[in-house]
Amino acid sequence: LLTVVALGKMIRGNELTKGDFVNIEGEVKTYNCNGHVKVYIHPYKIEKTEEPYFDEVVLVGKICKQPINRITPLGTEITDIILTVTDKLEQFNYIPVVIWNSNARKCSNYKRGDTIYVKGRLQSREYTKNEETKTAIELSAKEIGRV
Repeated sequence: LLTVVALGKMIRGNELTKGDFVNIEGEVKTYNCNGHVKVYIHPYKIEKTEEPYFDEVVLVGKICKQPINRITPLGTEITDIILTVTDKLEQFNYIPVVIWNSNARKCSNYKRGDTIYVKGRLQSREYTKNEETKTAIELSAKEIGRV
């Protein structure tokens, strides 16, 4: 699940109910909650649809700390980055991005401060830290490149 923070006037007239498909255009935003990055959507437009849209996010930003490259026990290459994206109010948002396989190899030479674009989908996963189950939301990249 992904949190969407919307003004009431965006919802009125749409008659949304649980389980409805919606198309949301807006910004991916973040905030720090006790040292954990929380991700949410700040919409410009919400429309009820009959068909599901693809979960697709496109971001352009700077890599804010050195990428972390690793290989899973099954041999899958992964690179984790934190992308800094500036919104319309010139506030910084820090988006966790996970990059897989050939794209992970491609960005293994990227450095802190590089400006890149990322196209992918938002995904959530659960993990345990200090015996507490938490949920992380991150962008799973399917396309990445330097700007």
